[in-house]
Amino acid sequence: SSSSSGSSSSGFDAVLSLANDIATVIHQALRPILNTTNINTLQAQAQAAALAGRVRRKRVRTNKTKRTRRRRRTSSSKVEEEQHDQKQQQRQQDGDQGVKQRQDIMDKGDDDEEE
Repeated sequence: SSSSSGSSSSGFDAVLSLANDIATVIHQALRPILNTTNINTLQAQAQAAALAGRVRRKRVRTNKTKRTRRRRRTSSSKVEEEQHDQKQQQRQQDGDQGVKQRQDIMDKGDDDEEE
Protein backbone atom coordinates (compact mmCIF):
# COMPACT_ATOMS: atom_id res chain seq x y z
CA SER A 1 0.00 0.00 0.00
CA SER A 2 2.91 2.29 0.85
CA SER A 3 4.37 1.87 -2.66
CA SER A 4 1.03 2.73 -4.31
CA SER A 5 0.62 5.90 -2.23
CA GLY A 6 4.19 6.93 -3.17
CA SER A 7 3.47 6.50 -6.86
CA SER A 8 0.19 8.44 -6.62
CA SER A 9 1.92 11.40 -4.87
CA SER A 10 4.67 11.45 -7.53
CA GLY A 11 1.99 11.38 -10.23
CA PHE A 12 0.30 14.32 -8.48
CA ASP A 13 3.63 16.21 -8.43
CA ALA A 14 4.04 15.52 -12.14
CA VAL A 15 0.59 16.95 -12.86
CA LEU A 16 1.34 19.98 -10.66
CA SER A 17 4.65 20.73 -12.36
CA LEU A 18 3.00 20.27 -15.78
CA ALA A 19 0.25 22.74 -14.83
CA ASN A 20 2.90 25.14 -13.55
CA ASP A 21 4.82 24.90 -16.84
CA ILE A 22 1.64 25.55 -18.83
CA ALA A 23 0.82 28.57 -16.66
CA THR A 24 4.29 30.07 -17.14
CA VAL A 25 4.14 29.53 -20.91
CA ILE A 26 0.75 31.26 -21.13
CA HIS A 27 1.96 34.09 -18.92
CA GLN A 28 5.08 34.59 -21.07
CA ALA A 29 2.90 34.68 -24.19
CA LEU A 30 0.50 37.21 -22.68
CA ARG A 31 3.10 39.49 -21.05
CA PRO A 32 3.78 41.75 -24.10
CA ILE A 33 0.04 42.16 -24.67
CA LEU A 34 -0.51 43.03 -21.01
CA ASN A 35 2.33 45.55 -21.06
CA THR A 36 1.16 47.31 -24.23
CA THR A 37 -2.42 47.60 -22.97
CA ASN A 38 -1.09 49.02 -19.71
CA ILE A 39 0.99 51.63 -21.57
CA ASN A 40 -1.95 52.52 -23.81
CA THR A 41 -4.28 53.03 -20.86
CA LEU A 42 -1.66 55.21 -19.14
CA GLN A 43 -1.31 57.35 -22.26
CA ALA A 44 -5.09 57.63 -22.55
CA GLN A 45 -5.31 58.71 -18.91
CA ALA A 46 -2.59 61.32 -19.42
CA GLN A 47 -4.38 62.70 -22.47
CA ALA A 48 -7.69 62.77 -20.62
CA ALA A 49 -6.05 64.61 -17.70
CA ALA A 50 -4.49 67.15 -20.07
CA LEU A 51 -7.83 67.68 -21.78
CA ALA A 52 -9.56 68.07 -18.44
CA GLY A 53 -6.99 70.71 -17.54
CA ARG A 54 -5.72 68.91 -14.46
CA VAL A 55 -2.14 69.40 -15.65
CA ARG A 56 -2.60 73.16 -15.76
CA ARG A 57 -3.35 73.34 -12.04
CA LYS A 58 0.36 73.24 -11.08
CA ARG A 59 1.19 76.41 -12.99
CA VAL A 60 -1.58 78.35 -11.23
CA ARG A 61 -0.25 77.27 -7.85
CA THR A 62 3.25 78.66 -8.51
CA ASN A 63 1.84 82.01 -9.62
CA LYS A 64 -0.28 82.22 -6.51
CA THR A 65 2.69 81.64 -4.19
CA LYS A 66 4.71 84.33 -5.98
CA ARG A 67 1.84 86.78 -5.62
CA THR A 68 1.40 86.15 -1.90
CA ARG A 69 5.15 86.35 -1.32
CA ARG A 70 5.30 89.76 -2.97
CA ARG A 71 2.27 90.98 -1.04
CA ARG A 72 3.89 89.90 2.23
CA ARG A 73 7.09 91.74 1.41
CA THR A 74 5.31 94.93 0.37
CA SER A 75 2.93 94.96 3.31
CA SER A 76 5.89 94.66 5.72
CA SER A 77 7.03 98.21 4.89
CA LYS A 78 5.55 100.95 2.74
CA VAL A 79 8.98 102.47 1.91
CA GLU A 80 10.26 99.19 0.50
CA GLU A 81 7.19 98.97 -1.70
CA GLU A 82 7.74 102.48 -3.08
CA GLN A 83 11.43 101.79 -3.75
CA HIS A 84 10.47 98.58 -5.47
CA ASP A 85 7.94 100.38 -7.67
CA GLN A 86 10.50 103.06 -8.56
CA LYS A 87 13.07 100.42 -9.51
CA GLN A 88 10.45 98.64 -11.58
CA GLN A 89 9.54 101.91 -13.35
CA GLN A 90 13.20 102.67 -14.03
CA ARG A 91 13.66 99.19 -15.48
CA GLN A 92 10.64 99.74 -17.71
CA GLN A 93 12.01 103.09 -18.94
CA ASP A 94 15.46 101.59 -19.59
CA GLY A 95 13.85 98.77 -21.53
CA ASP A 96 11.74 101.21 -23.61
CA GLN A 97 14.81 103.32 -24.34
CA GLY A 98 16.79 100.26 -25.40
CA VAL A 99 13.99 99.26 -27.77
CA LYS A 100 13.84 102.84 -29.13
CA GLN A 101 17.61 102.96 -29.74
CA ARG A 102 17.49 99.58 -31.47
CA GLN A 103 14.57 100.78 -33.59
CA ASP A 104 16.49 103.96 -34.53
CA ILE A 105 19.50 101.88 -35.58
CA MET A 106 17.23 99.62 -37.66
CA ASP A 107 15.57 102.64 -39.29
CA LYS A 108 19.00 104.16 -40.01
CA GLY A 109 20.02 100.87 -41.64
CA ASP A 110 16.87 100.95 -43.76
CA ASP A 111 17.64 104.54 -44.82
CA ASP A 112 21.18 103.53 -45.85
CA GLU A 113 19.80 100.70 -47.94
CA GLU A 114 17.27 103.00 -49.65
CA GLU A 115 19.94 105.53 -50.75
